Amino acid sequence: MDDTLPGGTDAEEVELSAVFHVLRAKRRRLAIAILDRDGEQNLRELAKKIAAIEFDTPVRSVSNDQYRNVYNSLAQMHLPTLAEEDIVKYDSDRQTIAPGEELQLPHTMYRVAHQQLQRCLNEQSPND
Repeated sequence: MDDTLPGGTDAEEVELSAVFHVLRAKRRRLAIAILDRDGEQNLRELAKKIAAIEFDTPVRSVSNDQYRNVYNSLAQMHLPTLAEEDIVKYDSDRQTIAPGEELQLPHTMYRVAHQQLQRCLNEQSPND
């Protein structure tokens, strides 16, 4: 059987689309960046850091409502989604999040996409 899906999309492109879907949410991108910078986190720490960024306030000034909103969305949606792609390791019982095997994948994807875009722009003549 052919690995090609309708429209000429192969299995690798489907996987790439799944990763782009994962990265579509800002909270997931922030979680990746924080884990890359700070390493393993507990859910409470991560939620406070993300809320502080979203609301442009110091971590110590994050309100309970701001924190709770981020905490719930991370626990129920964003972290399980990142864990499915092995970008993070999420232990919902211990409420810990650690870098997964694929944590660097988003950075690599951005770099490759940026290089391809630059190549396309460089190939285009100024009078086109």
